[in-house]
Amino acid sequence: MTIKFCKGCNTSLDITMFGFNSNTKDGFQYKCKGCIKKHKAENIEQITITNKKYNLANRDKQMARSKQYYEANKEIMKIKRKEKNAKGGAGTDKAWKDKNLDKIKIYNKKYKKENREKLLISTKIYMKKYRGEHRIELMNRSKQYRIDNQAELLIKRKSLTEKEKEQIAIDSKIYYKNNKARIIATRKRWAKGNKNITNLIHQRYEAKKRELPNTLTVKQWENIKLFFNNKCCYCGKELPLAQEHFIPLSKNGEYTINNIVPSCKSCNSSKSNKLFESWYPKYKHYSIRREQKIFKFLGYDKEIQQLKLV
Repeated sequence: MTIKFCKGCNTSLDITMFGFNSNTKDGFQYKCKGCIKKHKAENIEQITITNKKYNLANRDKQMARSKQYYEANKEIMKIKRKEKNAKGGAGTDKAWKDKNLDKIKIYNKKYKKENREKLLISTKIYMKKYRGEHRIELMNRSKQYRIDNQAELLIKRKSLTEKEKEQIAIDSKIYYKNNKARIIATRKRWAKGNKNITNLIHQRYEAKKRELPNTLTVKQWENIKLFFNNKCCYCGKELPLAQEHFIPLSKNGEYTINNIVPSCKSCNSSKSNKLFESWYPKYKHYSIRREQKIFKFLGYDKEIQQLKLV
């Protein structure tokens, strides 16, 4: 058993009764734990003032030291905090937050006011990163919300005043102007990954310009390809398929399920704006079986035929 003399109560005590102090020769305090505790209780106000002054004067130094310690012991501190919170009680994070709720609110409000610009920048950086990592999830969530609240959104849109509509249009223009490069890049990326929909939109637009029916949907196009076993209806090859107007658009061919067939690029290019009956019988890949299948799909055995409209 090691004995040490206490300068506070002038008695010799066991070394375990003294706190650690790295600045002394033996590594322990000059006074025992009881004397230090008594001194703190008697001089609590003075100690508090002294500590506050020291903390203010050495704030950066203390923060740097705390940060360094946290980085070196991050995993251990996380485990200890989890264990402590799991046990509950007065010393846990939750208990402390519940006890100091009003103080926290005041501090947060003050901090937000003093660091508004800093918080805005950090929030923008975080949100940009989050949107990039969860792009598909956010798109699906947004799409599902529109489906679930379709009626409500429609009512809201209809109830907008002319002034509100004008303001939305102005805001949209300003947003587009400020984010033009990013919007164009996003549209290009979307178009690259959704070629079927992009093509459908373009074809509808062309038909609409000529005031022709334009009702083909993505689902109908998939059904058309399935009918022809995902092969070109003219040559029978399994190649990337394009939407071919049986009656050319330039000759008032509508963009509907009654006039669209799947075609490879080669056949589509060869047919161009020619009429089927003058082009296909002379074509190098002509097949009477495929011709009959095309007529069957388009319903040319009925009285009303699009071919007769030319």
